[in-house]
Amino acid sequence: MNRFKWSLFCCVIFTAFGKCLSQNQSIQSDNLMVSVSNNSLLDSLLSNYQKSNNLPGAIIGVKQFDHRGLVKAIGYSDLKNQIQMNDSIQFRCGSITKIFTAVIILQLVEEGKLGLDDTVTSILPELKPLINNAEYITIRQLLNHSSGLGHPTEDNWKYRFRMVFQPKYFYNSDFHERLKKYIYNDPLKHFPGTNQYYSNAGYWILAKVIEHIEEEGIDLVISKRICAPLGLHHTYLSKINDEKVARGYTRIGKKIKDVTKWDRADSDGDPAAGLISTACDLLKFGEALFNEQLISDSTLTKMLTINELEACSPNCEYGLGIEKWNTPLFNGYGKNGSSLGVDANLICFPQQQKVIVIFTNFGGGSDKGFMDRLILD
Repeated sequence: MNRFKWSLFCCVIFTAFGKCLSQNQSIQSDNLMVSVSNNSLLDSLLSNYQKSNNLPGAIIGVKQFDHRGLVKAIGYSDLKNQIQMNDSIQFRCGSITKIFTAVIILQLVEEGKLGLDDTVTSILPELKPLINNAEYITIRQLLNHSSGLGHPTEDNWKYRFRMVFQPKYFYNSDFHERLKKYIYNDPLKHFPGTNQYYSNAGYWILAKVIEHIEEEGIDLVISKRICAPLGLHHTYLSKINDEKVARGYTRIGKKIKDVTKWDRADSDGDPAAGLISTACDLLKFGEALFNEQLISDSTLTKMLTINELEACSPNCEYGLGIEKWNTPLFNGYGKNGSSLGVDANLICFPQQQKVIVIFTNFGGGSDKGFMDRLILD
């Protein structure tokens, strides 16, 4: 194994798979105008965010409910071709996708097509011989990561090894194939409902439930139930041409490397992590979620209810597809989406009536401690 491949392999195993327009241009997206000029605070925060974290490019978006949003971009979306990051660029959202999948499940619950405490085998009986104790796993447990299912991107070395050296295999397979290869017939991490264990596989099962009930692919369901009604014209789950999507980078040794092919293989089309969107679309989605445009207020309350499991107390943080996101001053809810070259964040602060989007095309995490200033502004 050559030095680069070994370095990349180690990076993936131990860090990665855990957790040209002017940037002063305005963009129009149906009823939401996002103006990106004349805001010195956002300029300053964005510049400091990029410099302090040494990021190739970054985007910050903020929107007060029922007001215009503000989105700004800095740096480059493509270092090789020196293409500037811009406010309307599409990017990989990682686990923000889970909120979309969860919303569809909750819509189906509201429509009486399933219940949160229905067992997965009552809907998909064929899973009983394939998943240990499947008859005890509920829809609620899949949503809040208490089902006991594994998380191959972190706990399965064969999955990660193959992801590094055979990314085309993963890009050409779907979540059904990943379930068969890396989840079925493996032991659970714990008995359903007794603890928390973060699991993309739980959302693969939820996508199977959705496809069974709706009788069409999860990508089409997301488009019909969320994107079309809200006018999210730049958001999709399908595997399609991604030439205009921001490229992803990470540090390998002392150099920044383009790792887009691994991001693409790891996430595209995945109902747990494969959404592609823009800052503008995510701002609209976040506001709509908290304004009863997607689910009722009573259902939203259920979504935001955090696990109360003694085994993981006081560190339980997951609701139904969403998690707590508290700053030093404010209490919010949202999701971080991470991959080898992605750090995407959607955070809603309902009491302050604000939604924030932060994205960088550089994996490994970044300091987002400036959010209080965005909320107070």
